[in-house]
Amino acid sequence: MTIYEQGYGSLVLDEPVKLFACFYFPMPKKYGKRFKEGLPHIVKPDSDNLLKAVMDCMTQARVWRDDSIVFDSRATKWYTHGATGARIKAEVWEGSG
Repeated sequence: MTIYEQGYGSLVLDEPVKLFACFYFPMPKKYGKRFKEGLPHIVKPDSDNLLKAVMDCMTQARVWRDDSIVFDSRATKWYTHGATGARIKAEVWEGSG
């Protein structure tokens, strides 16, 4: 059941949005504990593909009407010894006027 179907229809965004995504992948065993947190993940999957998947899911979940309202986006990929997954932040643009 989507957010919209659950009665949260007023949360479906139709305003400009900035989207930030950090993706965390398990540290390869070959690195062991030599590297601390903050080592960039520079292999597949590509960050643009990950970001597109997030945007498609947010459209499907009716967080916004369409991902075309995202006017600014950033994706980073990191290795971690901790929890893997993604941290997503969407901000509605307030404008300057």
